[in-house]
Amino acid sequence: MAWLVTGGCGFIGRNLVHDLVQDDEGPIRILDNLSIGRRADLEAVADIEESGTFEVGSMSTLDDDTVQLVPGDVRDEAALRRAADGADVIVHLAAQAGVPKSVDDPRYDCNTNVLGTLNALEAARHHDVDRFVFASSAAPLGE
Repeated sequence: MAWLVTGGCGFIGRNLVHDLVQDDEGPIRILDNLSIGRRADLEAVADIEESGTFEVGSMSTLDDDTVQLVPGDVRDEAALRRAADGADVIVHLAAQAGVPKSVDDPRYDCNTNVLGTLNALEAARHHDVDRFVFASSAAPLGE
């Protein structure tokens, strides 16, 4: 199976990528804006092939052991659709989870979390992706 993981450089994403690589689950493409996690964090769990956002082709062209990092943002609908091309599974982990930032800039929080999720769902619908996994942190619970 071909996997698209949004927010794959974050803590949960890195651990998921690590497990997918260990289990030889197929090619993995990671779309991440690198605002929290870094390429070096991801390199600790997998050998990374980097691709520019506008150079992304279908995942069907990737070898089974490829882990590809695509710098991009879930708020960019077109980039997310390009990244999802050929995916069998989308795991949506990208989010703005910091409570202080959500209070300081609620519009950014909404655009990232609500519209970013809608963009990921629309990318799945556009490419007939059969499996969509969404995960959230405990941040919405507050104290």
